Amino acid sequence: MTETEITNKVPWLVVLYKFLQEWVTAHDGRYPTTYREKSELRELIRSRMEGEQENFEEAIKSVNSSFGGGKPSSSVREILEDDRCVNVNTESNAFWIMARALKDFVDNEGNGLLPVPGVLPDMTADTNSYIGLQTVYRNQAAHDAEIVFRRSRQLLKELNKPNDLITDKDVRLFCREAANVAVVRGTKITDEFDKGYHRSSHIASVLETPNSLMGHYIVLRALDRFQADYGCLPGECEAESDTTGMKSIAAKMLSEWGIGTPLSDDLAYEICRYGGAEIHSISAYLGGCIAHELIKLVTRQYRPFDNTFIYDGSTSQTETYKL
Repeated sequence: MTETEITNKVPWLVVLYKFLQEWVTAHDGRYPTTYREKSELRELIRSRMEGEQENFEEAIKSVNSSFGGGKPSSSVREILEDDRCVNVNTESNAFWIMARALKDFVDNEGNGLLPVPGVLPDMTADTNSYIGLQTVYRNQAAHDAEIVFRRSRQLLKELNKPNDLITDKDVRLFCREAANVAVVRGTKITDEFDKGYHRSSHIASVLETPNSLMGHYIVLRALDRFQADYGCLPGECEAESDTTGMKSIAAKMLSEWGIGTPLSDDLAYEICRYGGAEIHSISAYLGGCIAHELIKLVTRQYRPFDNTFIYDGSTSQTETYKL
């Protein structure tokens, strides 16, 4: 077996690590951070390739995404610094107790890093090399999760809560998905309608975006006002005349929010032509979307959208907005 054939069996992670250490040594112990530095590392790997070596190609493609990982993102850091995480108490639920245990791990044993998730992607390698690398990752993930689990149990004891509130399985899942953990608080519809508008700058910005569905949100809000003023939905009797009323209401509403962008004439006419109809295919699709979100809320394992969902059936386009 030639040296090239042997090298081809090495997982790209090992290839990248080898050349990374060589690059770091030549740059006073610094890791590549800028695009230019990462390009240098890619060229270093490419210069050592002998013919077509898939693992080398995989290493080159992974340079951009392989550094800086493991550190909590700004959104995760926000959770770890949340008062409900820092100051857990007898009212805290399992999520916040595990979040506090995770914070303690990051601040201590993790040296600023999240637990290793233990999930290894597919890559070009021989079976023994892949399994060996996978074992290393799984063992480290199990070790990190055990630390977080012990800390969770300690917190439960301090808070006089039952041990079975948090299981080993819960913690393993929490650690595996630590980089994606999220808290979605949403807003009440009454806050959106009754307490003045505080997202007007965001709405104005999105309205300027080509093909944005924010105009649909505006026209639906205008529809609510039309119904409140006239006691019927626009277009139930006469689409043409109601279109003028809808445009007037929308213009007044946008002016109240400090937004100068007018509502599209096409949207105003279309909502009137629609006349409050409920099309079966659209209703079925939205029912499926709602069911999907309910499953997320019940399982608490997937992130629900936050918090306004708009669907355009004519273009099969969807968007979410935090309003």
